[in-house]
Amino acid sequence: MAEPVYEWDIEVRRLNTYGDRIEARTPVKIRASTKAEVTTKVRAMFGATYDDFRGFWSHTWALNGVTEVASTTATTDEGETA
Repeated sequence: MAEPVYEWDIEVRRLNTYGDRIEARTPVKIRASTKAEVTTKVRAMFGATYDDFRGFWSHTWALNGVTEVASTTATTDEGETA
């Protein structure tokens, strides 16, 4: 069975040096199948870094909404899997 793909409407938050305040908020829409995939894409898109000493990521995200947009298996006009 095909894995569904969702459009995640999120807000990416850049934290300050100490991780205790949000310095910037950026609205973003990402297509992904899972929450973990969204996190991976956000970290790559924004060049997020992990602070080993303080134990936090420089960027986090919050969900505004999510909708299903497609599945990962394409179908032909006759409804057969391509």
